Amino acid sequence: MRTVEAILDLPHASVKQRQMLSPHTIPAEDDPVHHSLAHAAQQFLPIYWQVFHLLISLCRENPAILKAAHARVRQFIEHKDKRSKEYEPELGELVVVAALVFACQDEGLLPAALALSEPPQPVPEHRSRHREKERESQASQTTAGRRYDLRNPAGHAHTTRSAGGTRTVVPPEANPDPYIRWSDHFAGPLLQETMTRGVGDVLDHSPDLQWLETGVSQYRIARTFQHMRSQFRLAALQVSMLAVFSYYETQRPAGAPVIPHPAQTHLDRVFGNPPPEAIVTLTEEVKAIHRLSSWGDFFTKVQYKNGRNWSDEELSAGLRQCVLLSEQRGYHINHDSHGEARRRLFDTRERRENEWMREHDKRAGNRAS
Repeated sequence: MRTVEAILDLPHASVKQRQMLSPHTIPAEDDPVHHSLAHAAQQFLPIYWQVFHLLISLCRENPAILKAAHARVRQFIEHKDKRSKEYEPELGELVVVAALVFACQDEGLLPAALALSEPPQPVPEHRSRHREKERESQASQTTAGRRYDLRNPAGHAHTTRSAGGTRTVVPPEANPDPYIRWSDHFAGPLLQETMTRGVGDVLDHSPDLQWLETGVSQYRIARTFQHMRSQFRLAALQVSMLAVFSYYETQRPAGAPVIPHPAQTHLDRVFGNPPPEAIVTLTEEVKAIHRLSSWGDFFTKVQYKNGRNWSDEELSAGLRQCVLLSEQRGYHINHDSHGEARRRLFDTRERRENEWMREHDKRAGNRAS
C-alpha cells in the first residue's frame, strides 16, 4: 500500500491533459488520485483516532506524561535556541506531542496551576499591506465551507471539569485563555523551523537562492514554494488530522447531557473510533492539500493567521532569514560566500532569475489570452 506522502506527491491525472484543456477547467473528481486519497483517509483516520484515545487515557491515568509533553511544547515555543535538531530531531514527533497537549487541554486534563503559570505570549502579528479583500479571499479557502479551528479561540466561553466530574461553563469575560493555542503560539515557531530545515533541499535545486537580495523577490517566493511543496503538504496533513479530531471529538451538541464520571470521554463511548462524517471531512481536506498551489493556500490550510496577512516583502524577508538561520545551525554550508565564488553566485542568480521572469511573463500572457 502506498503511503499518504507518496499519494500526495502524485500529479493529478488531468495534469497530463492541461495543454488541451481550458485554463479554467476543473479536474474531474473521478481522478484516480482522489480515490487513493479517500482510501488513505479511510484507512488512516481510525488508527489516528484510536492512538489518541490511548494517549489521552494514559495522560488521565498518569499526569506526569502530560506534564512532560506540555513542558516540551512550551520549551519549543519560548526558547528559540532550543528549536534546532539537537533538541527536536523530528518535528513530526513534536507535532504529535503538541496535538496531545491540545487535546488534553480540551478534555480539562491539564492542571490549572500548570496552565495558568506564565501563559505563552502570542507571536507578534506583522503589519501587512495586503488589501482586506485579499485577506478575506484567502481566509475563505476551505474545502468544506467552514474552518475546523484548532482549539477554542481566546475570549470564547469554555467548560471546566471539577473533581466530581461536573462541567461548568466559563463566560468569555472570565476566560484569560492561559493555554497554548495553535495559531497564536505554536504555528509560527513550528513553520519557521520547518522552512529552516528545508533550506538545504531548496538550495540543492536552486543553489542561486544562497544569494540574499533585498526587498521583494517573487523568484525566491516561487522557487521556495516549488521545492518545499512536499514538506508543506505533510505539514498541512498533520494539521488537518488534528483539526478534524479536535472538531469532532470536542464538539458537544446543544442540550447534550453532562457526562457524570470524570474518566469518561467522548472517545471512550465509541471505543476510540471516529464518526463517519469525520472520515468524509478528512477526505475533502486531503484533496485540498493535494491541490496546494500558493503560500496563501498553505497558510490557510495550516491555520497560521499571521502568514495569511504577510505582504510579499515580509514573506521574502522571512525566507531570507530562514536561509541565514539554516547556515548558522549547520543545516547547510555556504561555499560561495567570498571572493570569486560569490561573484559567480551573483551572476548565476541574475541569469536564472531573468530566465524565470521571462518564462513567468510568457505563462501569464498565455493565461490572459
